[in-house]
Amino acid sequence: MHFGQQEFRQVEAAATGPLKALYHRLADREPDPATRAEAAAFLRVKLADLEGEAADLPASPDELVRWMEENTRSVHARYAAYPKSARPARRAATSATGRTRCTCCVPSRRPSWSTAPGSTA
Repeated sequence: MHFGQQEFRQVEAAATGPLKALYHRLADREPDPATRAEAAAFLRVKLADLEGEAADLPASPDELVRWMEENTRSVHARYAAYPKSARPARRAATSATGRTRCTCCVPSRRPSWSTAPGSTA
């Protein structure tokens, strides 16, 4: 399995102590039998922690694509129903090239109050 840089940084930030050492033993080389056994034990504990939790994953891998598509439709429907007034406002600004971009990406102009009265900037 391949992890991108963003995923790697997330794992690095979250992993500390023995978990970090296990991660590196698994990721940096072909794991030996002891490392595999330690990883399996770790997963068994984590899976046991989830016993009794609601899970809507399909019972069969053959149903996974259908489940993903249905979940995506559900997320889209919930977002569409989300009140537009509650969404973050995106103010538009026109750049020198005439393109419209949100103001969070465009450097703001110097506000008029940033210059002391009587001075020239």
